[in-house]
Amino acid sequence: MRRTGAILIHDPYYIELLENVFDLCRYHHILIRSPHGQACAYKEMGRCPAPCDGSVSLVAYRDQVARSIAFTRQPIEMFRQAIEEAMRIASENLAFEEAMRLRKILDAIVPSKVRPFHWVRSLEALSLVSIQTSERAGWLRLFLIRGGWVAPVVDLAVEAPQEQIEAVIERLRNSAQPRPEDFCESALENLGLVCWHLFQPKSARCRGEFLRTGELDASMLRLALRRVAKTSEAEAEALGDDQAIEPAAPFDR
Repeated sequence: MRRTGAILIHDPYYIELLENVFDLCRYHHILIRSPHGQACAYKEMGRCPAPCDGSVSLVAYRDQVARSIAFTRQPIEMFRQAIEEAMRIASENLAFEEAMRLRKILDAIVPSKVRPFHWVRSLEALSLVSIQTSERAGWLRLFLIRGGWVAPVVDLAVEAPQEQIEAVIERLRNSAQPRPEDFCESALENLGLVCWHLFQPKSARCRGEFLRTGELDASMLRLALRRVAKTSEAEAEALGDDQAIEPAAPFDR
């Protein structure tokens, strides 16, 4: 997990995307020797401006890093439109090498539209609901993940009444805005655990589900409750009564 400005990035594939699109340095231990480092093979391949050996200044390289951070902060379609407009201007000015460079960037950002890049967010905008099993059969526990703050909110029956589900959603939305204390060191450790689960293959992930608080509606939450309950029941049957998992102590409400 890396914290880049206020951007939390855990997925190595996303980091690799940023490195390739924006020609960022791959070797921090060489970069810190700038301008007296020895450039790696990426400079020879034309895929790094080599701030390490002074080929470009660190000021110019920081601008490059800033552009990569800007990419993570804005919706993909806005970035795509900006690149397409820059390509159009480059072509009109007969700057074909620049247009081709921009085309390579455009082709490279296509993967950012799909999972797991779906979860990449600034810390200030990160608000998730995690649905996990509860001690009581037929009930699920909802956790709110806000910034680096993770806490249980409520237990819900799988077939909870519609008005109760809507009331829970309202409560979650009212509590979704992160606070300054949500970004302390221990909070970032909490997020490391959250990200570990988010980027696990579905087969290896914990039984629960994660949903964005801002996109949550009653039908989405009800479907998620049913999916988690179904998975939990199937696992219980597979274990058998003699291998049943001991329930955790209930939390204070």
